[in-house]
Amino acid sequence: MANAVTITAQAGLAEVYREVASATGSTVVLVRGTAQSGKTALLEGVRGRLRADGVALSSDDGQSVTSVADGAAVVVDDAHALTPDRLSALTTLIEHGNAVVVLASEPRPHNRALRALVSTVSARGRIFDLRPLSSAEIITAGRELGIAVSAQLAQTIHDITGGTNNGVLAALDAARADIANADARTVTAAVGRWVASILKSHAPELLSTLALTAVGCGLDPADVAAVAEVDDDRARDLIDRVRACGLVTEPDLLLPIAAEPLRTVSGERKYLAVQQRLFDVQFDAGGLRLHTAMGLAETGLRDARLGAFLRAGAHRSELFSAARMYAAAALAGADRDSMAVRHSVAAVVSGDLTTATSLAEGVLTATDVSTSDLSTAVAVLAGISAYRGVLTRSAELYRWLGPERSGAVSGVAAAVMVAVGDSTAAAAFMAAGAAGPPTDAVAGAAQLGAAMVASISTPGVASAGALGRAATTLTGTDAASFVPGSAASVAVLACLHIGDLTRAQDIVTRAVAADRPGSLTWCHHQLLTAWTAMLAGDDQGAHAIVDTIDADGLGPRNALFANAIRVGLARRAGDHGGLSAAWGSAVRMLHDVSPDLFMLLPLGELWLGGIRLGESGTIAHVIDEAAQVLRNLGEPALWSNTFHWYGVQAAILAAEPTDMLPHAEALKAAAATGDSYAAALAGAGGAWLRVLQDRPDAVEVQQFANTLGRIGLSWDGARLASEAALRVSDTAQATALLQVARGLRQDTRKPVTAGEAAPRAVGAALTDREVEVADLLVLGLTYREMGARLFISAKTVEHHVARIRRRLSAGSRSEMLSLLRAMGYGKTDEVLAR
Repeated sequence: MANAVTITAQAGLAEVYREVASATGSTVVLVRGTAQSGKTALLEGVRGRLRADGVALSSDDGQSVTSVADGAAVVVDDAHALTPDRLSALTTLIEHGNAVVVLASEPRPHNRALRALVSTVSARGRIFDLRPLSSAEIITAGRELGIAVSAQLAQTIHDITGGTNNGVLAALDAARADIANADARTVTAAVGRWVASILKSHAPELLSTLALTAVGCGLDPADVAAVAEVDDDRARDLIDRVRACGLVTEPDLLLPIAAEPLRTVSGERKYLAVQQRLFDVQFDAGGLRLHTAMGLAETGLRDARLGAFLRAGAHRSELFSAARMYAAAALAGADRDSMAVRHSVAAVVSGDLTTATSLAEGVLTATDVSTSDLSTAVAVLAGISAYRGVLTRSAELYRWLGPERSGAVSGVAAAVMVAVGDSTAAAAFMAAGAAGPPTDAVAGAAQLGAAMVASISTPGVASAGALGRAATTLTGTDAASFVPGSAASVAVLACLHIGDLTRAQDIVTRAVAADRPGSLTWCHHQLLTAWTAMLAGDDQGAHAIVDTIDADGLGPRNALFANAIRVGLARRAGDHGGLSAAWGSAVRMLHDVSPDLFMLLPLGELWLGGIRLGESGTIAHVIDEAAQVLRNLGEPALWSNTFHWYGVQAAILAAEPTDMLPHAEALKAAAATGDSYAAALAGAGGAWLRVLQDRPDAVEVQQFANTLGRIGLSWDGARLASEAALRVSDTAQATALLQVARGLRQDTRKPVTAGEAAPRAVGAALTDREVEVADLLVLGLTYREMGARLFISAKTVEHHVARIRRRLSAGSRSEMLSLLRAMGYGKTDEVLAR
């Protein structure tokens, strides 16, 4: 049995000819590939080399193969086009002759004579199957033609040609002809012309069969026979020819770039007539599949039966895939108004907000619309507004709808009203009650509304628990698409606002697992995962998540979250450049969003980032609006505690102790009601105030620094301890406080894995070079002196110091030095010993 080898035409000549030249006596080689795969060019190369080596070519067309002299060569292209008699003669020659036989053929599995020839070659020679070119091979081919093809352009060429050899060459030739302007448009136009030239050479029967591949119906002999009006044998031959034409991928799908040229060459009327016959055949036989029906509608077939079939299929399908079916049903002629509401919901789930908005707004302005459809359309528009960061617009929509018409979405409406600070409207929507069957969607929406209303007055832990239960009920329901972010995101935010990072991570992990990757909720849940990681001190994990999310696909709310995370990470790392860049991107988003309860965390990070950059005035009005939302709700502890803690931190960063007082007072008032989270923050705020007033209490600072660590604010606690260490006069107390800071920073990092040396420094371990720099830095050497000692430049020393400061999350140079001293760096004996 022959060895079957897979090659490309671009690299195949040397390998094929090596097989021909190395054999003695009878040699048989078959080069097999689709049309346009480069077989003819490869055989021309073989002929040229045989002639150059003095080998006689007995026949080039396969007609005289019965009388080939020993040692001569027979080279036959397009063996699939030979008559059965000629194929039989070639088979006899291979079995009994003593010649070199090189053949090229398309795969034609239904051609009996060709199948017998291939079987003989397989037993006596070698078969080379030509495969498409990969993107990397397209780059190489371009280089051989003198063209520098970028990875992006190579991928474009691969996508539009399927890697077919001659299509790739057409694209590269176009690029070479206008190398200065070679881009996706240039090569796409060239490949389109190449496709059209191929199609013009095909017979009408083949074009009709090829048209079936444009709708993804597969190539069934019975369908082909009925559509092309041929017998079964001819139908199987047409299927072979279509699959081998070089324009169809393995699952019998037409290359997208060939769709329009095929319509043009076939003629619009005939093209649609073929599709109509296909639909009639499959619909009447009960074998029509949904994806074929969508393809038929999207190619322009209009038939009431097709529209009804697609609408029914969309009703049965999951929402993510139903959106395309509804659109196809409308194209086929189904009544758009009758499915507008359901289509708008499906469009939201699939991420097509433009279509969803258009459909839902149409429902709002239509006459004779049921209350249920009206409330759903409002919920769709309100959910889109929430995604875009304008929850005030969502509230306006629900106010227009009114409690009496809110029905199943009354709970979602109530949640939105609480989030924008309108507790009166929220109570009215909850009083209206949730109408409709007791489905998970209705029940979960009611739970969400009740939990949000309760969060105004009940302790944070209880409210977070209720919101978590609502999120569990709503997961996987249609109503989940209308909640700002998602019900899970609301629950996660509540957990973050009370410092329960463990529960937040648990909820968001389950939410991500239930998401469809790339969906709107998936992006938001990923960002909340990153936020939780940042608070837990896993800066690397948070960076990894944010950096993998496509920024272009984020709406304003998610974009603001993403940039706020970058601001927070840069601030904690002391990365001024990164902070400035992230702040600049975030500020552009501020004009597109409205403050609400669900935006308090990102606004808090931007507040601190703005102060660090001296840009506090840019965000001041937004912070005032957020504060007003909280005042309108009576300063609910669950949502306001974290906001006021950001206020405390803002006053510290701005070195304005008096600005801390209103926030500290608000935290004290919440603590007086028994809120333990507020009590912790209030105590820590008081300790900070005394540190700023240069009268730190080391015992108090240590207590509240550790408390902050326990409630998910380890970075803040470490900063409190390290700042106090700089201001206490007693060396022992300073050392103890620095040890607290070090412990809190270490607690927020991942543990050292087996085989790693335990880090001597807080946070990530310093490199060997950074250890040397740290020791000399603590001893007081200048950058120039350290550089001379370590045989590096002063500038390089400066870079090492900057990295050390970021690793320690030190807010200042003096803090960095204090931390390094407390961790044992700069001991003279050890440094001199090295």
